Amino acid sequence: MRMTFPFLMFLLALSLCAADQPKEQIPDIDAIKESGNLGKCSVSVGSVYCWRDWQPVVEKPGADGGSPLYINSNLQIDNSTGLTGRISWESYVLDVETHEFHLVELVDKKGAPKWDGRISDSEVKKSELMTHDGPYLAVGRQVILVFRLKDQSGRILWLKSKKVQIKRTD
Repeated sequence: MRMTFPFLMFLLALSLCAADQPKEQIPDIDAIKESGNLGKCSVSVGSVYCWRDWQPVVEKPGADGGSPLYINSNLQIDNSTGLTGRISWESYVLDVETHEFHLVELVDKKGAPKWDGRISDSEVKKSELMTHDGPYLAVGRQVILVFRLKDQSGRILWLKSKKVQIKRTD
């Protein structure tokens, strides 16, 4: 009996670490918008498309034979009325069914070097972002792409995409 309690505590701790929860408590997902302001910068999330691939050759197939989640998204940062500064961000896929967050690293779709976060006065940065290395979520499941942006003053802005369904390509 004594061995059971520590084992159950271990399983509980393991389940709490299973998904990549954000570093701090996020606001209620229904209260997060698709666009907002971070200081004087206007930031918006554009369209998002998510799919998994079952083409004849799949790199890093999951247990079901499909690829990791592919994500394509747009993010726009408009600093046309702001000051020179830096913005950092993280992105997560929220599984609507399980409410689990999965950290995803989005990169520039055109292969541009990773943005260092600097944004100049009057600059408008439009990025088409993507990953081919998301979590192995089931086709048909609904997800939301969530961004946590932070400026050099420590202000934080949470943004989300519209709810999208994971598609399948064969």
